[in-house]
Amino acid sequence: TEVTEERQFTYHDSKYEWLEVTEDPVTVAYHGPVKRRAETVLSTIVETLNFMGPILGAGTEKPIRVTMYNNPKEMLDAQPPRSATLGREISLLGEAFMQEGTLLVLADRQAAGTASHEVTHILVDRAGQGIFHRIPSWLHEGLSEYGNVAPTISYDLALEFRLATNNLLDNFMFTRGVPGTTEDLIVFYGQARSLVELMIGRWGPAKMRELMTATKSGKSME
Repeated sequence: TEVTEERQFTYHDSKYEWLEVTEDPVTVAYHGPVKRRAETVLSTIVETLNFMGPILGAGTEKPIRVTMYNNPKEMLDAQPPRSATLGREISLLGEAFMQEGTLLVLADRQAAGTASHEVTHILVDRAGQGIFHRIPSWLHEGLSEYGNVAPTISYDLALEFRLATNNLLDNFMFTRGVPGTTEDLIVFYGQARSLVELMIGRWGPAKMRELMTATKSGKSME
């Protein structure tokens, strides 16, 4: 019996003519006159890998591929079906497919921050995702926004307002998934990032790496 050699190929969305920019191990595919933005996304992802890899204890050698779309309609057509309760303006900015090491990113003014956030999801998954237990949403999102090297101020403003009005999300560490409304989702991100900042600031990156190792080995977060 003859066994063929294993090969890999990249399947691109056939509606567009794709170009690529690359800096090992990251490749960004784009179409149209947005090369400069693609280069910005590329450099931001590399910066994020260098920043968060050591904090998480995650390997940064595996390839990461990014497909950058130019408008929400293109992006929507490329995404899998999702819950209607998620805010469309948030869900359309970017999405990480963690097992595959790929990202979809919208080429808007927030593209660099979106890419930084989403690629950190991949690193968190590589560092801490075990077979028996999932990393809770608050930690996944908190680490991903902590690792965002090009953040917006919207999460900070939302968190400050909720703090001022004594209206933080209750038990957000012990709920499954993320909130269903856009307003609560923005606060969730800010609250989760604030907690991760506290954890790393107080106990240091070594403890975060230890936590990732523990969850990957099968220990539950509880």
